[in-house]
Amino acid sequence: MVTRTKEKGFTLVELLTAVGIILLMAAVVVGLFLRHVDRARAANVAENINNIRVALNTTISKTGKHLVDENGDSDYLDDLIELGAISGKPSYPSCGEWFLRKTTDDYGNVAYYIEVDTTDCPEKVENDFQKVDDEIDDSDPNTGQVRSSRGPQL
Repeated sequence: MVTRTKEKGFTLVELLTAVGIILLMAAVVVGLFLRHVDRARAANVAENINNIRVALNTTISKTGKHLVDENGDSDYLDDLIELGAISGKPSYPSCGEWFLRKTTDDYGNVAYYIEVDTTDCPEKVENDFQKVDDEIDDSDPNTGQVRSSRGPQL
C-alpha cells in the first residue's frame, strides 16, 4: 500500500490572493507618489513666481522707479537678470519660456505680470500653471499675476 504524505505548499487561491494584495498596495503607493510629484511641480512654479515677484519688488523699492525695457523686447525679466536681482530665468518647464510683462492703464498705474509660453509643452505642464494661477490670481488682468499662454494671443 502506498501512503501519500501531505506536501507543503500554497494553493492557487492563496497565491492569487497574495498577488492581488501586492498589486493593490502597489497601485495605492504609485497613486500617492504621482500626486506628490504633481504637487512638487506646482510648488516649483509657485516658488519661481514668488522669486520673480520678490526680485521685482526689491528692485523697484531700491531704485524708486519702475523697470525700463532696455532692449525693447517687452520682457522685463532679462532686465531683472542684468540688474542682478535674479540669477536667471526659471528652468521649469524646460519646454516653456518665462516673461515679465508690464502694463500701464489710462491713469499711469503700472502692473507687472508673469507670462509663461507653454506652446511646446505637454498638457500636464499647462495644468501645473493653471493650478497655480487659480490659487493666486484674482482674474483681473491688470493686477499683475501669472498668465500662461499656448501661442500667440488674439
